[in-house]
Amino acid sequence: MRHRNAARKKRGTGGDLDPALAIGHSGLSKGGYRVVSLPANGADGGAPIMQIRGVSCAAEDGAAGTLDLDIRDGEFFCVVGPPGCGKTSLLRVLAGLDTPRSGSIVLNGRSAVWGVPSLGFTLAESSLFPWLTVRQNLWLPLRVGGQRKADPWRVDALLGQAGLLELANRHPDALPAPTRRMVELCRALVRDPLLVLLDDPFHGLDFKDRQALADELERFRGICRKTFVLFTQDIALGVRLADRVSIMAGRPARIANPAAVLLPRPRRGGLPQEQTDLMRHLLDLYEGRPRDQAA
Repeated sequence: MRHRNAARKKRGTGGDLDPALAIGHSGLSKGGYRVVSLPANGADGGAPIMQIRGVSCAAEDGAAGTLDLDIRDGEFFCVVGPPGCGKTSLLRVLAGLDTPRSGSIVLNGRSAVWGVPSLGFTLAESSLFPWLTVRQNLWLPLRVGGQRKADPWRVDALLGQAGLLELANRHPDALPAPTRRMVELCRALVRDPLLVLLDDPFHGLDFKDRQALADELERFRGICRKTFVLFTQDIALGVRLADRVSIMAGRPARIANPAAVLLPRPRRGGLPQEQTDLMRHLLDLYEGRPRDQAA
């Protein structure tokens, strides 16, 4: 309700790139959705769990940009961009797999320290061990380099939340692609991180599997109540899943101010008019060059 009230106070065309865009319900009695302008900080002013300031990472052509971004506690944030814009480079820096050329990253009020279970991530290419069962794959992070006492029930609890407990003794190759992606997500959560990075889990999936995985992610995010950052090329899936969406594009890489998606949950497949309106604005940024914020 707070989101909707803020949206009503800030109605506008949404064409300016300086304010963040938002889309929300304009009233229950007559219905109708509209794009509205919100301050760059967003309408809800949620406290950030991760602050990225002046972080430099390179696109495929070597052009490096500096990025500034806040991720709020408990939100599902999406970074959408074309191939080669630097999405994976940014994810690898945030995950501690690569060292940024410059800038700072603050996680939960402290400078990020890599190698601790404060952050989980999945990669676009499958990283499950085919000779291990689903349960064994989830146990692995707890047994290798663990810095906290492992909860012996956590693995099966996660599998149960994801609807995968009956598959715990199967091997990854025996599972359909969307199910393997959910197993990877469970493994990223097994150490109870504050934040989880998802590197285009839809990569390599056909349309049917992408929609099936989106359905599972939408359901699962409502259960586990974690902060997620999704990196993808798919604007439609980004709008469907996210609380806020940013476009990453340009040479060097730039990030537009986030667009708030104030649509009711749970969200299903298809393209309702309110979702299409926001996608048009994001597509303009995707195909062009964001102008509101150097990144």
